[in-house]
Amino acid sequence: MEPLFTDIHQIGLVVENVKETLKNYTKNYGIGPWNVWEFNSGMVEDMEVRGKKVNYRMMVATCKSFNVDWEIIQPMDDKSIYSGFLEQTGEGLQHINYVVRDYDHAIKHLKNMGVEISQYGNLLGKHIYVYFDTEKDAKHIMETSTDLPGLKRCEPQFIYPPANSKIPEPVFKRIEQIGIVVKNIKKTSDVLREKYMLEPWEFHKVDPTTAQDLQIDGNRVAYSYSIALCRIGGIYLKLVEPHDEKSIFSQHLEKFGEGIHHVCFSVDNIDEVSLKIGGKGNKIIQSGSCNGHRFVYFSTKRDLKFNACFYENDS
Repeated sequence: MEPLFTDIHQIGLVVENVKETLKNYTKNYGIGPWNVWEFNSGMVEDMEVRGKKVNYRMMVATCKSFNVDWEIIQPMDDKSIYSGFLEQTGEGLQHINYVVRDYDHAIKHLKNMGVEISQYGNLLGKHIYVYFDTEKDAKHIMETSTDLPGLKRCEPQFIYPPANSKIPEPVFKRIEQIGIVVKNIKKTSDVLREKYMLEPWEFHKVDPTTAQDLQIDGNRVAYSYSIALCRIGGIYLKLVEPHDEKSIFSQHLEKFGEGIHHVCFSVDNIDEVSLKIGGKGNKIIQSGSCNGHRFVYFSTKRDLKFNACFYENDS
């Protein structure tokens, strides 16, 4: 059976102020340049929210960064799923855009599985994007899109930073994982496999018997959680199930419930990266070492809008 999704195209965030967020991404992490547009009924045809015609507006910024595209969205009204997310959860990681092998087949499969569309649009009549109502069982919003014949480049309204501006060297090599906190990794991975055809999954446990130097806020803490990994193209989807109340994952689960929690970046030297990120006012909130690889979670919500994980990869 061929997979429904073959790769991850975009990681999508919702923010209150696109321009301020782009400034932080570019200055502090070397992620840029960004193409920025205002999406409205003049650019997007057939706008729908939960099956109803709705002319919503948003500011959209995109940037290709190594092996993934970033999409940062600022809702400009209270009509879209972006504004609903911002009101309920606040700024942060909202959706993942998946590449499909066959768009029509994917849409048909998801409809047959009873998956409803939460938001729809057709950019310039040549690029269809679809958000699915998958938060309850997949624990995140899934999006896919397809280009129609005759699609031409839509010039951005502006580029940030402006041409000839210097962008710092990126602090990471690539994106390794997108982490989703769940209550039960077995149940969630079964749903993702059976309903959304995401497989295979490999399971691991992180605790004092499998990992070393486990710390929370710089103090040694014997926290425990399980993970399930599924490789989709060049990125791993990671489910995290906390087994106690000590880790940052259990804190997120208690405050926000299940959902996308972090992005894990691959770096060559975690000490150098820690100095750079720490020098910008970000604190290490969780760390450890597993299978000879060190990992560090930083409190980067102020500028990245999510807590970032840096993973030392010697490959």
